[in-house]
Amino acid sequence: MPGLLCGQHQRVSLDKPKPRWYLLQVASKEQVCLVDGTNMFFRAFHALPPLTNRSGLPTGAVYGFTSMLAKLLRDGRDTRIIVVL
Repeated sequence: MPGLLCGQHQRVSLDKPKPRWYLLQVASKEQVCLVDGTNMFFRAFHALPPLTNRSGLPTGAVYGFTSMLAKLLRDGRDTRIIVVL
């Protein structure tokens, strides 16, 4: 069964539907939030109405992504956040 080793003995299965982020426990007991950046960009782009800057450049995905990431930071549960694209 394919998977990813996390820490020393934990295995995260890649066969199951992936949530938007995983919480991993590292050896030093710090909380680490592993963020699926591609999924968050996709969700941010399609969840918001079309947003553009003054010159017409689409900015909805960037705004939505940073808003979701800021919410994770405000929650304060994790000491580290890793975004994987």
